[in-house]
Amino acid sequence: MSDKNPYGICTWDETSNCSGCKNKEKLHCKWDRNVLAAFLVMSFSFVIIAIFGMVLTGYATGSWWPLLAYIIFFLLFFCLIEIRILCSHCPYYAEKSNILHCLANNGTPKLWKYRPGPMSSMEKAGLLAGFLIFIGFPVLSQLYGLWFVNVKPGYDTISALGMGGIALATLLSGVTLFFVLKVFYCNRCVNFSCPLNSVPKPVVDEYLRRNPVMREAWENSGYRQDKYGP
Repeated sequence: MSDKNPYGICTWDETSNCSGCKNKEKLHCKWDRNVLAAFLVMSFSFVIIAIFGMVLTGYATGSWWPLLAYIIFFLLFFCLIEIRILCSHCPYYAEKSNILHCLANNGTPKLWKYRPGPMSSMEKAGLLAGFLIFIGFPVLSQLYGLWFVNVKPGYDTISALGMGGIALATLLSGVTLFFVLKVFYCNRCVNFSCPLNSVPKPVVDEYLRRNPVMREAWENSGYRQDKYGP
């Protein structure tokens, strides 16, 4: 263990024998700026479309509170709540640093201690609720804008088509983000207890075998490995 890696997590072990690891190429278990960049491009593509649609809704309806509420939710959820209920369980959080260095919420302040065990049922429910609001609230807001321009005198068909188009684009970009993450990221993510994680159990078991602090915490929570291996 080192000062940077007080829990001995192999993700932060610069001397770990990755070439001989059974999980090589199966996990995003080392910091990779290319993986982070791809994640941010996908995520913020949705955010930009969603915010743009909510701005149009604000102009059309004269009501700006949905946009303000969404911005506040975004900051609170992704900078505080998600860090506590999801990220504090992740091996990337185990680094001794006041700033999180990871493949998603990179650069976020770390306000809580590392918790090597799996997420609780309440944490999983809170995370899924947050993700649903993240994608669903902008769509509902824009659908309200679509309804508004259809019933309010002074708006024409072009306005309605524009509002409908941006609402559809927001929905499709949100659904696309979800499926891309599930297909290309969630099946290689080392935050194994996330409700969206789909890493095969043998791969999880091998990672836990190499990281005793995590293995002990998971076993204490009731998790059982098939075998530890050599």
